[in-house]
Amino acid sequence: MNLRGWNFLTTNTPSHKYITIMQTQSVLLLAGVISLATALPSGSSQKGKKYDMPLTWTPFGFTSPITLGTPPQTLSSFVDWTWNSLYVVTTKCLGKENNKDECLVPEQQYFNQSKSKTYKNLSAKYPSEKWNPNHFFFDLDLLVDYRQDIETIGRSSAPVRIQAADFQFEQEFEYPFGAVYGLSPVFPEQKSTLPLPRFTFTKQMLISL
Repeated sequence: MNLRGWNFLTTNTPSHKYITIMQTQSVLLLAGVISLATALPSGSSQKGKKYDMPLTWTPFGFTSPITLGTPPQTLSSFVDWTWNSLYVVTTKCLGKENNKDECLVPEQQYFNQSKSKTYKNLSAKYPSEKWNPNHFFFDLDLLVDYRQDIETIGRSSAPVRIQAADFQFEQEFEYPFGAVYGLSPVFPEQKSTLPLPRFTFTKQMLISL
């Protein structure tokens, strides 16, 4: 069965139906889960205490909760060792803000950017980008706008640059997360000057990899 957005291999047994994800990320996640990011609580009085990001296994791989925006909105984030940014599902669809019903299924988690007082447009410095093909949606467009907002992991918060999704197709099934938390480094050949959420937290000594 080929579902738009991710490629699944489905097998039937007498009593169960199993779904196996055909993704490299899951293998990398299993190999790297021991070194998953941990966050230090804010404030010098909490120095030395660590917050361990809780992990939940899904058919896609591991997810962990984060909050984004002001007031904070909680999202499950897919922990991806092959992505290096914070990709967030938003209400933007086909170039229109607050147009989620044209693209997302009703059950899909998303970040409502219009409700955040700290959501900032970074398009003057970082223009929108599109990838096709890509390892999220394969031959469907992956289009993002660069924005900034407050991310919170545990009790630590920092302003981070995010890749805000502009969906370009009608979703056919729910993803069990509303964000992708990239932990991959930027390799020299990528020549990227974009500040990464993981680097932002590491620089402020809020997380340790």
